[in-house]
Amino acid sequence: MSVLAQAFTGPSLIRSGQQQNAVALSLLETPIRGRLDRINGNWLVYGIIGINVGVWVAFLAARASYETGDARPLRWLFNNMTCSAENLKQGRVWTLITSAFAHQAMEHIFMNSLGLWMFCPAVATSIGAASFLQVYLAGAIGCDLFSLWWNQNYNYRSLGASGALCAIMSFTACLNPRASVLLYGIVPMPLYGVVIGIFLYDLYGARNSSGGGKTDFAGHLGGTLTGIGVYFLRRRLGMRF
Repeated sequence: MSVLAQAFTGPSLIRSGQQQNAVALSLLETPIRGRLDRINGNWLVYGIIGINVGVWVAFLAARASYETGDARPLRWLFNNMTCSAENLKQGRVWTLITSAFAHQAMEHIFMNSLGLWMFCPAVATSIGAASFLQVYLAGAIGCDLFSLWWNQNYNYRSLGASGALCAIMSFTACLNPRASVLLYGIVPMPLYGVVIGIFLYDLYGARNSSGGGKTDFAGHLGGTLTGIGVYFLRRRLGMRF
């Protein structure tokens, strides 16, 4: 992963015709970005993993409480930590973000934590905590909105970090097309190839399992598309990476 981190470091993508916008945007970004970028990229990702694990434990405790007859903790988690059409209609718009930190099944939290741990520290260190959070949270929102649109004819709830992780991967592939990763820790592959492969797999899954199954394939598609969109928007506006 250290090679990956070095590959992300490069010159600014600001074009000469965008200098005025870039200066204005950098002035607006400085107070918040400066504080966020003081956060170590590794610890930022580990913190996200820690929050995910904490919410997962809360779901375990809420399930145990539900089995003893008290549904209130589980109802609160469903209302505030999962994204659904009903939650948004009730004004709980924060679930567009909080759902990215929620997992129920052990395999779900394990696979997403593994993906975050293996891929994201190098990215967060290279582009800075502020940019990483921007893409990550935008990916969470894009994941939920696309999932709700795709599954609009079903009573569907979206949760999990995979959509935000897909956004980070697609954003990084756009930022540095030459970046490579070790598939399963063994096979070297260009990152853009991995992103395309995952996108096609998710597209197939979404077309064949709308509203059903444990995997939110549509949410993954939304996260991937959001990462690409954020990259080109930032480049268009002349925002530094």
